[in-house]
Amino acid sequence: MEECADYGLHFARTWAKVTAGSDLMVFGVGTFVVILVSFLLGALPFTVLDELQVPFFQRYKIDPKYVPIATKLKALRMVVVNFVCFIGPAALLAHPVLASLLFRDACLPPITTIVWQVAANFVLDDLLFYCYHRLLHSNRNLYIWFHKPHHVFTSPFALTSHATHPVEMALQSVGSLPGLLLFKQHLLTWWIWLCVRQWQGVDDHTGYSLPFSPIEWIPFLGGSEFHHDHHHINTGNFASVFSVIDRAV
Repeated sequence: MEECADYGLHFARTWAKVTAGSDLMVFGVGTFVVILVSFLLGALPFTVLDELQVPFFQRYKIDPKYVPIATKLKALRMVVVNFVCFIGPAALLAHPVLASLLFRDACLPPITTIVWQVAANFVLDDLLFYCYHRLLHSNRNLYIWFHKPHHVFTSPFALTSHATHPVEMALQSVGSLPGLLLFKQHLLTWWIWLCVRQWQGVDDHTGYSLPFSPIEWIPFLGGSEFHHDHHHINTGNFASVFSVIDRAV
């Protein structure tokens, strides 16, 4: 049995309050709130930066052209549709499955467990992402029906990370399943992974190549330039996180 981690009395009490509700509230509503809030925390700062055009950050813009408001509103509408029509209902409907696969007790996992499980979730998720992403580009009909709506944004910005067809959003959610099935995870670990995954997805689409971004420090990770090139040339660079997958396949 793994030893419980001690993150302090305040954190333990807060976790107990957050997870004291029903399975529907915790695994359904709670998961939806985690995804929504983490997306907003990642996307809104870059959206504001785009509008303010701060000189310090503008020097790191991959494509310096200003994105018209109409294009941003189009992306925003797609984001709202995905959260209201898919992510929210999916989280609520999936709550019995999540409750059976995750545990939320007071025995919190140590940092080492959180780190390796978050890393493993990323690897499994990106392997699936590469496969279905490449399939969407390889099949003309699938591309036109489900993936082209995302690629109308040839120069991505933060909101476009979730500006996809709902079917593609459903495919993205499949990437979270292998980790849940292969190893037992605490709800805290899974929520942390969901947060980091939203931020990584937003980072891919910000349009900024920031030298102080942790993703830029790791050679085998893609980053914003890697994914920006994918949008620009509309092929290649199919992985979301690990650029090494594209080089290996």
